[in-house]
Amino acid sequence: MKKRLNLEEEFGSRLSSKGLFNYAQTFYNSFSELVHIDSDTTRFHPVQYYLASHSIELALKSVLRDMGFTYDQLMNLGHDLEEILRKVQEIDGMEFAVQEVAVIKALNVYYYAKQLEYFIQGYKEFPDLLITDVVVMSLLDKAKEVILNGK
Repeated sequence: MKKRLNLEEEFGSRLSSKGLFNYAQTFYNSFSELVHIDSDTTRFHPVQYYLASHSIELALKSVLRDMGFTYDQLMNLGHDLEEILRKVQEIDGMEFAVQEVAVIKALNVYYYAKQLEYFIQGYKEFPDLLITDVVVMSLLDKAKEVILNGK
């Protein structure tokens, strides 16, 4: 029988806030590049929205890691962007603009339900790609401030 890994033991000490932030930045860079190639609002862009959502998740989790969250605590938050945002606000006191919260909530409907990875028929309503770009960049700037400068 295969021994089950204790992920906290295996990875916990090697998970850094800067590493999470760097991944968030990389996902954002890919998102932004695709947006500037094709931001046609009449088309559905699941890959772009997935990259933006994952960047948001990692940026917010990088702040939580910097505030002392363990690997297990971060994993237990799952992919619920609203819950992760709430934790950041609760623990760090970080403030978010109305537009930032609105974009996170709009993306979370599909990201949390894995609808950006698995096709589910039906009408979907997403925030404008260019507005999403500005919001993700702003969130990354806030996370960077916390991680690199201790707020």
